[in-house]
Amino acid sequence: MISKLLFLLVVLLNYDLFSQFNTSSSFLIDSSYSTSIEKPVLVLSGQTVNFEADSIYLVNKPRFILYEDIRHKLMNLDFACEPSISLYKESLHQNILLADKLLDNSANTQKLNNEIFTETKLLLDQNKTTFKQTISNLEAAQNNLNLAHDELSNIRTSNFLENILYGTAGIGVGIVIGAILK
Repeated sequence: MISKLLFLLVVLLNYDLFSQFNTSSSFLIDSSYSTSIEKPVLVLSGQTVNFEADSIYLVNKPRFILYEDIRHKLMNLDFACEPSISLYKESLHQNILLADKLLDNSANTQKLNNEIFTETKLLLDQNKTTFKQTISNLEAAQNNLNLAHDELSNIRTSNFLENILYGTAGIGVGIVIGAILK
């Protein structure tokens, strides 16, 4: 039923009031007419219509004028919406381009991040090696300092003992010389 109403609306919207006058007293509307988009048939008073279609809708002149007015308004609405649709399509196209650029930028950023990560890891490994060498050098320096400290302690001890020995020898020589001179 709805499809028949839509068909009638389409048929009526494509009709030109003055384009077709059938002056014969009868004519046949075959079954293909119910699915066609041909212009509507104008039936005048006194004419006989035979139809083979399963059903047909008749519309009076005021209703036809109303449908024709609706058709014109719909066509104008399409033209009125076309700029908005064009703007929407352009905006959608630009958004797609921006999304593609964003994906490219994201891929480039990921690549740069991976490169930075690799370089940072290499630098950290180099720093780790440098720190290990520094620690080894510091331990060697500490050992050298300990050895130097021990050597200084030994030298101080030996100098002290030498000084005691020289002092004792000096006292001994002084006593001997004093005894000889006396």
